[in-house]
Amino acid sequence: MKIIWIIDNKFRELYGLYNLKKKLHEHRIELFLFNIPVWKTAIDLINPNIVVVPNLAKKSCEPIVKYASKKKNKGNYAFFRGYVLH
Repeated sequence: MKIIWIIDNKFRELYGLYNLKKKLHEHRIELFLFNIPVWKTAIDLINPNIVVVPNLAKKSCEPIVKYASKKKNKGNYAFFRGYVLH
């Protein structure tokens, strides 16, 4: 399984993601971290099962959700608003 996590504020989110990435790798789940300006390239390159976006507001991340939904013709897609608790 492949997960893309779109990061909008690296100082807030990267703090706890390293440990999460290690734990997921133990379960054969790949976590890819991308900054928000390259979200389209990330989806095209990785073809993920799950996309974690910073928020689901219409102005900010709605284009990401729409693009990923259109790109993924087969299988399931899940979108989550991402938070890492410190």
